[in-house]
Amino acid sequence: MELNIEKLMSLIDELENGMPVSDFKEQVLSYHPYEISEAVSELDDEVRLRFYSFLSAKELAPIWEHFDESLVLEDIRKQKIRFGTRILENMALDDAARVLQEMEIHERTKFLNLISPDISNVLKEILQYDSEAVGSIMLPSFLKISPDQMIKEASKVLVQDAVTVDFINYLYVIEDEKLVGVLSLKELITSERRQLVKEVMNTKLVTLNVNDSKEQAIKLMSDYDFTAIPVIEDDGEMVGIVTHDDIIDIIDETTNEDFAFFGAVSDGEISLENERLGKTIRSRLPWLFILLLIGLITSSIMSGFEATISVVPLLVMFLPVISDMAGNVGTQSLATAISMISSEQLNEAPDRRSHVFRELGVGLLNSIVLSILCFGLVLVFSGLMKGDFNPEILKTSFVISLSLGITLNISNLAGALIPLIISRFKIDPATASGPLITTINDIFSVTIYFTLATLLLKG
Repeated sequence: MELNIEKLMSLIDELENGMPVSDFKEQVLSYHPYEISEAVSELDDEVRLRFYSFLSAKELAPIWEHFDESLVLEDIRKQKIRFGTRILENMALDDAARVLQEMEIHERTKFLNLISPDISNVLKEILQYDSEAVGSIMLPSFLKISPDQMIKEASKVLVQDAVTVDFINYLYVIEDEKLVGVLSLKELITSERRQLVKEVMNTKLVTLNVNDSKEQAIKLMSDYDFTAIPVIEDDGEMVGIVTHDDIIDIIDETTNEDFAFFGAVSDGEISLENERLGKTIRSRLPWLFILLLIGLITSSIMSGFEATISVVPLLVMFLPVISDMAGNVGTQSLATAISMISSEQLNEAPDRRSHVFRELGVGLLNSIVLSILCFGLVLVFSGLMKGDFNPEILKTSFVISLSLGITLNISNLAGALIPLIISRFKIDPATASGPLITTINDIFSVTIYFTLATLLLKG
């Protein structure tokens, strides 16, 4: 049975009614740290802080590793600074670095000065890298062996050093500080004990540079199915590893960010821990205000066609069809482009051109099919409403279907081009969010629709 908030609250009630603290800790810590973190994060602030008081820093560290950084920051500021420091010292180095990265410089410096020098120095090395670079998420500790060692000597290194590292699936063969090979745990176990490491090590190396993007790490891990990838400096010196659990965290983080941007809400923080009323309102209002302004522009464009609307009021009925379809097509094209950019399929100019031309072709064919269908459906619908199929109905149906076809092509092209343009400026293309694309498409759809109607129907 997994731990949930009801079970945890029941244990806390038993503790307050006389259960020995040792029994409470034994029962709570029998669960996986992730399960504990999920239950604890749902507790009220006061109860959560009381829960912390029954555990040591070493016991809390693996639980905090599963918290969102914002919750760790909130709670560490409510602890005595030395207790908070000890928790950071006991956390995995990459998790501790992520928490420190979210702090203000003066607060980060205060903790780094209190953390033991050997851990503090490693954390400072990680923190020197850009938050979007591989160096900021790597584990700086890994198993090192020499190419001239025998397998039995490498096995001793594994046994002796395993306690000091978080990942032991691979042993990295280092010569003159440079990575020259990799030996998997399976290869270590199955090789003859007197064989030299250099005789069995894998020299087909796949590495990441400390300054590579997190997206590049995701792609490499996906392409090669590794559980860890070595990280090197520009001069070839190996300085750390990126593990599969780091990649999963990145994917989860970027997925949340993309959903947030597509929804035009906050800067990517979607979680219950962050769902504070004031913060949520502040994160959404700027986007909504911008979209309101663009919506007013659309309305002002419509006001310029009052004469046309008064002559052919039927046009207003079909405006939502044009604008909604434009938004849908633009969002589809946008999602495709962002996905391909994220997977680094559009890094080269020929690939980008090919993608744009492909989207043009898709948009053209879709618009032709949908325009023909629209013409027939509007003709039948309008004819049934009016009770006859006079030439005006025919012309109106033609204008609506032609407007739809042109608008769909523009929307499809906008959805394909905007992420490419944004990514060229080193900005996350997900910021070209769905609502913004839809609203921009509204401007084009309204302008095209009523301009064609004015030219072809008003007379």
